[in-house]
Amino acid sequence: MQIDELLTVLKERRSIRAFSGEAVSAEEIQMLLEAAQAAPSNSNRQGWKFLVIKNDGIKRQMADAVEQKVLELGRVIIDAELRAAFDSYARYLTFFTKAPVVIAALSKRSPSFLETISRETGMDLPIGTGQAELMSVSMAIQNLQLAAH
Repeated sequence: MQIDELLTVLKERRSIRAFSGEAVSAEEIQMLLEAAQAAPSNSNRQGWKFLVIKNDGIKRQMADAVEQKVLELGRVIIDAELRAAFDSYARYLTFFTKAPVVIAALSKRSPSFLETISRETGMDLPIGTGQAELMSVSMAIQNLQLAAH
């Protein structure tokens, strides 16, 4: 792939919220997972797991759990402007139930190399240093999304 082709893919990728209902083949799912696993990771630990969910009942249970948390969070938002923004955004949190396949990305919480050194030396770490595994799974998700595009 040439750089101009790569840039086109990067620029054209969008978040999809409406699905055709067309089945996704096992080969396509495998290709997406391979793309995700090729992402860089903290200390090459590949601290992620991917769950492939096709069962509509399980997707509905996931959406129900998300909706419950949205309700809980919505109850504690006092500021009217923030509440309006939250309410308008909340509808985007469960559109995944209509997707033929959901690939849930999970990250392990593992101490980074720097966290180990910090414990040993007693030195403070910069804010965000402990997020290495989350950043790793985020890069894996981006690879997966680009491959899906």
